[in-house]
Amino acid sequence: MGADPVEGDATPVLAVAAGLDADAKPRRILSAFRRRGDEEVVALIEEAWVRSPVTG
Repeated sequence: MGADPVEGDATPVLAVAAGLDADAKPRRILSAFRRRGDEEVVALIEEAWVRSPVTG
């Protein structure tokens, strides 16, 4: 499978978990989690991405 999320970029893993293609942009990933009502997940992802910026 893909890279270990602890060692690399977890963005593809989050995208697939949100029901999107692995190459989805971070903004689409957040939107998908928001639509599902997963505000706690959105907050954690935003916090992580603010600390370690994700390109895209």
